[in-house]
Amino acid sequence: MYINNMYNLTRGYPILKEKSERLSKQDSVKKDKDELVGLVYAFKKWNKKPKIFLYVDGKKDLLLRKESDNSSYIYALCYHKGLIYHSIQNLALSNRLIYETLSGKIIGKRIDSISALCSHNGKLYDSSYNEVFETFSGEGVARRHRNIESLCSHKGELYDGGRYDFLYETFSGEKVVETKSYIHDLCSHHGVLYSLEEKGKFYKTLSREELSKDWHWNEFLCSWGDNLWGKDYRGGKVVDMLDNKQVLEINNKHIVAMCGVGKELINDIYYNLYERKPKQFIKYFRRHSSKVQEAIVSGVFKYESENEMITKFLEKEYSDLLRDVTLKDV
Repeated sequence: MYINNMYNLTRGYPILKEKSERLSKQDSVKKDKDELVGLVYAFKKWNKKPKIFLYVDGKKDLLLRKESDNSSYIYALCYHKGLIYHSIQNLALSNRLIYETLSGKIIGKRIDSISALCSHNGKLYDSSYNEVFETFSGEGVARRHRNIESLCSHKGELYDGGRYDFLYETFSGEKVVETKSYIHDLCSHHGVLYSLEEKGKFYKTLSREELSKDWHWNEFLCSWGDNLWGKDYRGGKVVDMLDNKQVLEINNKHIVAMCGVGKELINDIYYNLYERKPKQFIKYFRRHSSKVQEAIVSGVFKYESENEMITKFLEKEYSDLLRDVTLKDV
C-alpha cells in the first residue's frame, strides 16, 4: 500500500515534510546516538518496477518508494545522516545514478555501475567500477586495478574489497590483509569486520577466521540492531549469518539490497503517518518490534500536534510503553 501523504503523483517520488518545518514544532528533543534499530530493503521481481520498503515483520512491510521504470535495478542502499540513499541503473538507458531515496533527488552520476554506498566519518562515499568517490562532490579518493565490490566503515577506517585478493584501507591504499579470494561484501557488526567471499565463504575478515563453508550464492551482508543478516540467493531466503537461521522468506521477491536505519528516519516516516494517516500508523505500529515501537513513541510524541485516535490507541494498548518512554525523558 502506498503512503499517499508521502507520495507525489506527478513525479512518482515520495515526499517527507521538510525537517525545518517539523523541527520547529519540537519542544525539547534530546540528541541521542542514532542507533540502527530498523531495516530498509529493496527488491525487484522480473520485469517489474523496483520497490523499497521499511521492514515491519516481513509479511506486509511499509512501502517507501517505487521506481518508475521496469528496467531499473537498485544496486545499493545506505543510511547517512538520517536519510536513505540508493544507487540505481536503468538497464535500457544505461543511466547510473545515486538518489536521496525519499525525496527522489539525484545527488550523483557515474559512468559505470555504482556497486556500493557507505557512510563514513560524516561523509557519503560510493564505488563505481574501480574507483571510490566522495559522493556529493564527485571527487575521486581511491582507485584499484580491478572492480570494487564493497565499502565498509569500521572503527574509524574506510575499507574496500572487490575482485582482488586483498582488503585495502581505502584512503591510504594500504593492503591490510591478504584474502586470497575476491570479497563480495563487507560489514561491520558489533566491533567485528565480516566479509562474504568467493564460493559464498563467510569470514571474520581481519583474523581470517572462516565461519562457514556451507554458504553458496550469498550476495550481501547487513547489520542492524543485534542482527547480522545475509541473503542466500539459491535458497530463496534471508538468514541470520551468525546462527544460520532463516529470518525472511523471499521466494516471491528478489531482494537486491538492505541497510540498517536509525531512529531519526523512522520518526520522520511515522510523523507523516501520525499527522495524516492514523489508521496506517496503528496498522504498522502494532507489528513492529518493541525496540522500533519505543523509537517511534519517543520521537513522534515530542511534537506539539496531537492525534486523538493514536493517543487513545496507545493509552489503551501500550500504556506501559508510554510510561517507560516518559520516565526516560524525565
